[in-house]
Amino acid sequence: MATEVTERRFAETYLQLIGLSSKADESKYHTPSTYDKLSSLGPSLPAIKTELPRQKNNQEDNVQKKIDLSIKSIKPPHKFSVNLSQVDGSQTVYHLKTTLINEATDLSTKDIKAGDLKLLLKGKVIQDTATLSSLTDESSVSLMCMVSHKPAPSASETNSAGESDPSDQIPVEVKSLSAATWSRIHKVLVEDLRNEPAADEALKRLKKSWD
Repeated sequence: MATEVTERRFAETYLQLIGLSSKADESKYHTPSTYDKLSSLGPSLPAIKTELPRQKNNQEDNVQKKIDLSIKSIKPPHKFSVNLSQVDGSQTVYHLKTTLINEATDLSTKDIKAGDLKLLLKGKVIQDTATLSSLTDESSVSLMCMVSHKPAPSASETNSAGESDPSDQIPVEVKSLSAATWSRIHKVLVEDLRNEPAADEALKRLKKSWD
């Protein structure tokens, strides 16, 4: 009910305001299609002489920024420390890994790949796609490196894993089969091959190899 009263009051007030407004000639009003007929758009604002701030371009900042890097690995067997000076901020972490492999002798001589390395900043692993300038606002940064490379097994380890030592095998005494056992085997062969001559030949070969 209150809503109906409010709407009615609004309509009555609106109609009163319309009644108070005097009618004007339509030629004094302009629409977007008649803006070309305007002689003036009003007073002109004075030109601003102060230079407006230019929006920073992150890509430009990355290219111009240089960073000094200190990278360490303290976990055996790959312990090393490498310092890199004035590295481009636009460089990605993955590209840094390839540079690190070339600089660290312990890595380059052991067939380490970029995927085997994890670089950490304050205990958190850094994604390969991150740029160096995104890691810090300072001119230098220290990183930790973890190497997850597993060396390929040697030939002796491969042989020992795939084959057992004959000396460790326990000899098993094989007894000859009885005639009843051979008869049962022959019966199975006949049922499976459905051909008695073929079953006889198969049984003959089995007996020969068994002996």
